[in-house]
Amino acid sequence: MVSPAYWAMDVFHKIIFFGKGLDTVWPNLLLLLAFTAVFMAPALRFFKIEE
Repeated sequence: MVSPAYWAMDVFHKIIFFGKGLDTVWPNLLLLLAFTAVFMAPALRFFKIEE
């Protein structure tokens, strides 16, 4: 439960197999957005592309 892949697959599982809607999976989607914010901040800070 520490991997973003777990939360994404949980969303797919709920939607595809159980026919759940956005009202059920929104907490998972918010958690995925949090993962994005947490890992994007250091990525933008440390990984600079120089041409």
